[in-house]
Amino acid sequence: MIDDMKLIPFGKYKDQPIEILINDPEYRNWLLAQSWFAQKFPDLKLIIINNFKETNETPEHNKLQGDFLDDKFCIAFLKNISPTLFENPARIPDRNWSFKFGEKITSLRISTRSFENAGIDVLLSFKIVFDQTMDLFEDGMFNYLGSDEYETKPIRIEIKPTVSDDYPAVLRQMKASGANILYLVEYTGIGITEEMFVKYFANERIKVVFEENLKVQK
Repeated sequence: MIDDMKLIPFGKYKDQPIEILINDPEYRNWLLAQSWFAQKFPDLKLIIINNFKETNETPEHNKLQGDFLDDKFCIAFLKNISPTLFENPARIPDRNWSFKFGEKITSLRISTRSFENAGIDVLLSFKIVFDQTMDLFEDGMFNYLGSDEYETKPIRIEIKPTVSDDYPAVLRQMKASGANILYLVEYTGIGITEEMFVKYFANERIKVVFEENLKVQK
């Protein structure tokens, strides 16, 4: 239960109980998108995320979330968002690793799979073992380094069965939670085209994945 004595110390609802935000989702989402709010009032941010996040628990949302219990589906999802990992040679997106390329995947497993974690619908990461890894010299020659394991960065997925012209609010929500992938069935907005919708999120380093694009790869 929310602490009845928790008051908002600033802005539009200064000195009023935080419960008042339940009736103002626009202001609530705006607050969550502000970096200063997270830095100065982390306790208030946590209360909003845990108590006031707009419910997604529809049958359609739950079905999409449940698909991630299937290992094959999760691997298909990884192939969709990181296709270079499955090229030959594979290209490693994170340059902090000692190798940039890998050949022949000998092992691929899910290292993290978590649901409803700090506002994230699905959190995934993978460990991939390559039979051979290599770096690239300036002259174009490979420096072979032997077998090694690579772990992907966390994949933080926001699930929305349908997104319409409310997509700016979805972006604000994702910025607040730190989600980097938007997974949905369809875009139904009329303000911008689907292509522009995808570019809008890509501009914020968020990849949009449509369910129909995964069915081919499952």
